[in-house]
Amino acid sequence: MSVHVLIAIVVVALVLAPGEGRAQGRQRGVVVRVYDTVPASAVERRASLDVARSILSDADLAVTWLVCGGRSARQAVQELRPCYRFLAPGELIVRIVTSRRPAGTPGRLPLGDAFVDEAGLGVLATAYVDRIARVAESAGSDQRVLLGRVLAHEIGHLLLGTNEHGGRGLMRAAWSRDDLRRGRTEDWRFTPLERELMRVDGATVAMVSSP
Repeated sequence: MSVHVLIAIVVVALVLAPGEGRAQGRQRGVVVRVYDTVPASAVERRASLDVARSILSDADLAVTWLVCGGRSARQAVQELRPCYRFLAPGELIVRIVTSRRPAGTPGRLPLGDAFVDEAGLGVLATAYVDRIARVAESAGSDQRVLLGRVLAHEIGHLLLGTNEHGGRGLMRAAWSRDDLRRGRTEDWRFTPLERELMRVDGATVAMVSSP
């Protein structure tokens, strides 16, 4: 499965436990741990998470980002903060990393990926910021925005519980260079059906950084 943004974005769905939070048409908030291994200012990274936040908030999805990179991660180790505890049920991890595959390598390069088991369950997704930067530069778009859209797309797969892509909106399979340049709102939103499937109480999306 791949999302093509000039080169492919491979995004594999993770799912919540079957029926979790949906038995009464409700879905509880989900914690997404963000393990950031790439040097970036707090302002720059927050800009990307804010893009993802805005897209998810539009779907009435209450997400808590737990930022676990850099200095905050080291302090988390020392003080046994949540970044290094066992995952709670439904909790997810997103890694922001630099890829090991050199630029110019033949073939399509994924901008992000995630892993699931045979039952369709998993917790780990990855975004490759060096590849995202190259694609954004080629399209003349903001790499912070593209990273945020990739994160929102992957989280969408996680919460929708499917590897399938939609025919339009954020979850479509192909993102063209023109799509990135135009930045039309409808191209970067969940569809009404997807929003209904992801519906939760409230529209507040919080960001929590380990001090």
